[in-house]
Amino acid sequence: MISGNTYRHNGAAGVLFQAPAPGCTACPQITSNSFVDNGFSPAGLTDRLGNPVADGLHLAVEAGTPVLVKDNVTRHNASYGIVAPPGSVLDGGGNTSTGNPHGCLGVTCTH
Repeated sequence: MISGNTYRHNGAAGVLFQAPAPGCTACPQITSNSFVDNGFSPAGLTDRLGNPVADGLHLAVEAGTPVLVKDNVTRHNASYGIVAPPGSVLDGGGNTSTGNPHGCLGVTCTH
């Protein structure tokens, strides 16, 4: 579980989470974190799917991977507040995006 942390001013993503395949026994949860001012100097970093990593929370997981993403706050990250391949994570709601140029992808974020 990744919960209750603040990730601020990281060159690439505040958190880069990569899982090789769906089907976990203790499924991860990413909840109640703050991601602020991340991704402004990623130095060409890409995830295992080949996507650039310049976000608050960046997930590179297969469709159907039961990673719960819930109640996270994102502000002023370089690209997305939260990004995950659509349909790849469980959207628990309560995520927010303020001042992230691309908002959120793969989960719903309110402003």
